[in-house]
Amino acid sequence: MPSNVAQMGDENPIKTWYNGLPPITRIWWTLAFLFANLVYFGTLDVRYLIWDQHAVFSKFQIWRIFTSFCFIGTWGQQGFGTLISLYLLQQYGKSLENNCPNTGGGGTVADYLVLIIFCMAVHILITVFVAARFIMGTSLMFTTLYIWCKMNYEVEVKLWGFPMKAAVFPFALMGLHLATGADVWSDLYGLAVGHCYYFLQEVYPTMYGKDIIHTPNFVISFCHRLKIGGGYVNPSAPAAASRGVPPPGRVRPPTGGGYNWGGSGRSLGSS
Repeated sequence: MPSNVAQMGDENPIKTWYNGLPPITRIWWTLAFLFANLVYFGTLDVRYLIWDQHAVFSKFQIWRIFTSFCFIGTWGQQGFGTLISLYLLQQYGKSLENNCPNTGGGGTVADYLVLIIFCMAVHILITVFVAARFIMGTSLMFTTLYIWCKMNYEVEVKLWGFPMKAAVFPFALMGLHLATGADVWSDLYGLAVGHCYYFLQEVYPTMYGKDIIHTPNFVISFCHRLKIGGGYVNPSAPAAASRGVPPPGRVRPPTGGGYNWGGSGRSLGSS
């Protein structure tokens, strides 16, 4: 048998899948999986991961800003919910990062990084001024899912084998969480933040001809230096025009370029 065929047969599918994740989604998923295991086995106390306003601003425990978004649950009684959240994270985080709204970086990982930072900031504002929350990982995951669904509203997805348009998928998922006693408030906050981003990135510029969310040049240069994401856009290029007249290279993600639930005909809940 030819050596290249043998090498294909020896390829590790898990490694192939993991290496196929885009950089931000890979880091986020890895930390979520790592924290789930460390907390479950008692190696790490979850109290050191959660959002604590006093600890952040008075004790300068800055890591909590990030770890509160990376922890999405652990195993045991809540293990199934954690597993589903990990699946949703890699599925829709990957798809959104690969087809991110272009806010100045050409729809690359730089734009996705700005998207994530913006949504994290809004989540923090909500927990500081509206409703105190300690873990925001599932909310941020739902935010990315909602934005993807808004961008690909005509794409068909499946929930437990039931086909539906992506436009209604977040609400169907919220209904499922409500019926099973899951934390639907986490979904509601995620939806609110996702719609805030979508409005400022898509609706407001169309209505008023001004872009609100911009990817700074230093973020584009940073991603370029790290050689992640590809599609480098020269920071010295002319500034983007208003949304009414999109500049060259500002192309919206294709509405049909998404992933079905589970991919290749597989759906959540199928054997």
